Amino acid sequence: MTREERVEVVTDATSWIGTRYMHNCCVKGVGVDCGQLLRAVYNPWCGPLPPAPAYASDWSLHKDVELFLDYLKPFSVEVSQREAEAGDAAIVRYGRAWSHAAIYVGGGMFVHALGHNNKGEVSLTSGQRFGNRRIRYFSPLVNHG
Repeated sequence: MTREERVEVVTDATSWIGTRYMHNCCVKGVGVDCGQLLRAVYNPWCGPLPPAPAYASDWSLHKDVELFLDYLKPFSVEVSQREAEAGDAAIVRYGRAWSHAAIYVGGGMFVHALGHNNKGEVSLTSGQRFGNRRIRYFSPLVNHG
């Protein structure tokens, strides 16, 4: 991605701030979950993208199926934390799988949709919010075709 495209991705991601957390939903200002947020933000650049996989809200507690990693592979390339740039996707390990998606906006900050039982919202948060959990970064591959 060019620097200008990354700025636009960050601008789009931050425009979702305040949208309610709603599992398996993707309507700006109404509701979104972390997986659907990735699709919404990256679709204009990497798309058309299929919907993020449907999943139970507690799937990562009981299964080690890597739904988000498998979803990201066709339109991104993994980069190290040192190489991560604003506009990259970040996947955080919760439970048994890499199961929480966010968008890195630079300066150690992330936009993410976090909630439980449809309570919560899209917010800007420090990486410290994720505690000692590991984070993997993925740089989107732009479809210029």
